[in-house]
Amino acid sequence: MSEQAFKDYKSEIVKKLRIEDVIGEYLQINQIGSRFRAVCPFHADKDPSFYISPDRGTWKCFGCNAKGSLFDFIMKIENMSFIDSFHFLAEKAGITIELNEKQSAEYHRRKSITAIIKESSKFYHEQLFKDSGKLALNYLKARGITEETAKRFGLGYAPIGSNNLSYYLDKKSFNKELVLQSGMSKISKSGQHNDVFQNRLTIPILDHMGNFIAMGGRYLGQEDSVPKYLNTTYRKGEHFFGLNLSKQEIKKTNAAILVEGYFDLIALWQYDVKNVVASLGTALTEKQASLLRQFCSEVILTFDADGAGGKASAEGVGIFLSAGMTPKVAEIPKGNDPDTFIRANGKPVFQKTIKNSLGFFEYHIKTQKKLNDLSTPLGKSNFAKEIMPIIEKLKDHVIIAEYIKKISEEAGISESVLRQMLKRRNYHYNSSSFDKETKVMSAEEKILAVVFQYPSLINKVSDSISLSDIEDDILRKIYEILFSIEPKEKLSAQDFAIYADEAGLNNEIMELVMSENLQVTSESIASELIEELLEKIKDSKLLSRLKGLKKEVEEAIMRNEIAHDDLRFIEYQRLLLHFKGRK
Repeated sequence: MSEQAFKDYKSEIVKKLRIEDVIGEYLQINQIGSRFRAVCPFHADKDPSFYISPDRGTWKCFGCNAKGSLFDFIMKIENMSFIDSFHFLAEKAGITIELNEKQSAEYHRRKSITAIIKESSKFYHEQLFKDSGKLALNYLKARGITEETAKRFGLGYAPIGSNNLSYYLDKKSFNKELVLQSGMSKISKSGQHNDVFQNRLTIPILDHMGNFIAMGGRYLGQEDSVPKYLNTTYRKGEHFFGLNLSKQEIKKTNAAILVEGYFDLIALWQYDVKNVVASLGTALTEKQASLLRQFCSEVILTFDADGAGGKASAEGVGIFLSAGMTPKVAEIPKGNDPDTFIRANGKPVFQKTIKNSLGFFEYHIKTQKKLNDLSTPLGKSNFAKEIMPIIEKLKDHVIIAEYIKKISEEAGISESVLRQMLKRRNYHYNSSSFDKETKVMSAEEKILAVVFQYPSLINKVSDSISLSDIEDDILRKIYEILFSIEPKEKLSAQDFAIYADEAGLNNEIMELVMSENLQVTSESIASELIEELLEKIKDSKLLSRLKGLKKEVEEAIMRNEIAHDDLRFIEYQRLLLHFKGRK
């Protein structure tokens, strides 16, 4: 493809796809004037800091500074190369791209593997409703799964026999080597292409965009030597089973119920609980948490509260906390999973269990109190050691302080000891972090950080400070924009960042201003702090004036050109008394 052809294709893609529509498939976006805003999927974002500018065809996060075009977004969100994102968007726009020989070979290889898995799913689904599939249908009926549900999830049956699928795919002219690469066949000892799935209920696995990526299967025979569950190779740590079907309901409810297995999810769907995804038994990863956070801010873990389930919940809480989500835990009674629980008790009882989910902190307090004797020093130590790894995932110092206080009350451990434990774990929290971190900020920068938390105090600042009082050119420009925006009471740091960015302000200054280093717990404290900072700015200006007058007065005295009633001398004496009184 020539450079000009590439530019033409790119231009055509941009014309046919609206950036807000494509990004809106991944994020919950809200229109703010001519722009759109969302919670950033690329860092632990609590408040919306991700902005889309349709007129420019660009996006930017003012929290992590990620930015770019529609192509950049797809590359980052889908973990794609530029070429892959280019083809992905071209296909979405209905544009056919002409490729060179090497590009075409790789592109078609991957497309063929996807097609093989999809065609295999179709073949197995058809077998489910034939005479050979009665075993699988009876198994589904025994689990309370209807034919309608089986069709919705594309469930199928891989018949007994070594080459049912292989023969079918061969007749469809699929390349045998690519069938091997897809994981749907294997080479036997005799060199034949045999089916990987035999006498199994099959479950196709799709990514969140609805692309076929793998096949799972549940063995229906009695042999203990054969693994009960089997799946073709795919990157489990980057996907959730069922997200392609559940994402709209998850967006709608802003919450995802997380289950472990295929049938947990399928059973919940059959009972009309649709904001659910399954991890398929793998350890949760940061990529999975980041993926889920594109659709919601709350996740409810439903693993068994005892044993391995409790451990999985603890690990999951940390992963989701790091992604900026709010994790909760729904306690499923011992010996149950979501599948058996909802079938035995019905939707209302299950929904009540979800509604009564414990906050992650309350859950771990409750769990660890059961496991540790808090009347003994060893019990208290073990309790704290289990709780602290969760606390260190938090980023808000106020919340950390509150939880430390709660742990102290629950376990009878002094707050100072708990803080020392965090320090030993190399956590950046400490009781004087506020003072240490804010020393690098000027008074003008601190005021900005405070008023972004309490916009109603902006008028207090504008009434007390003039632009001429601010020496730094960039900060003066920031204040000038700040004072000009109405209404100030609803202004956020991210809203202001839009205006500041368009004015060409330095990103490093904006990061400092928008940082979380200076967090104030109440508006009254914020008001008092602003008064102190305004006084510092005033004193700085007076001190500068004092230094200038001192030089003038001393030079005038040397030349015997000043009297005690000279206005310069009077002002100099007044300023000396002002600062002497401050000591």
